[in-house]
Amino acid sequence: MSQQTPSRKQNWCLSAIISVIFGALTAFIFYYLVFFGAGNDGYAIIYCVFTAPIALISGLWGVFYWRSSIAIAGLLLGLSPLIYL
Repeated sequence: MSQQTPSRKQNWCLSAIISVIFGALTAFIFYYLVFFGAGNDGYAIIYCVFTAPIALISGLWGVFYWRSSIAIAGLLLGLSPLIYL
């Protein structure tokens, strides 16, 4: 009898979805500030400080635990401000 171990590969897992949402939010806030200037919206940079770690942590969880390829997109979106700099 051959027993197969269940594979944990799930592309659309919850951590991948969270990573993509918060990564997109981080990238949107950052690039909004870059292209349109801080002006009166200087407080928006604070949100990048909160959204980027959530995107990175859930993206790493999705990549290494669930082996999700969708979580890689969330990681890239969350890291895009660093890539820009």
